[in-house]
Amino acid sequence: MSFAWCAWCAKNLTPIRQLADYLSGLQIIEVSNPANPTLASIYDTPGIAQAVFVSNSYAYVADYDEGLQIIDVFIPASPTLVGAYDSPGSAYDVFVFGNYAYLADGQNGLLIFDVSGLP
Repeated sequence: MSFAWCAWCAKNLTPIRQLADYLSGLQIIEVSNPANPTLASIYDTPGIAQAVFVSNSYAYVADYDEGLQIIDVFIPASPTLVGAYDSPGSAYDVFVFGNYAYLADGQNGLLIFDVSGLP
């Protein structure tokens, strides 16, 4: 599993964290009681969730052979796919800064996506 520090969650004081859980996709965990985290929801991505990065209310998932999956997690109980790009390689990691998502795509190197047009 890959744990994502949710900067948007911290800024807005929400007790929610996201995990990339390999075959299960994106898991959204409610952690208001750190001693007893509870599963808020799961969004089963089409591939193998390798990593997740959360920016604003979007979870960007590096989904191995299915590329980049962008999921709106504003309502933790109801995550919604808002975009996807099936990259030519195997997506292993993702990072978002400003209006750009950076996808580590195995043998294809670094792919850069303009995500400024998200709803």
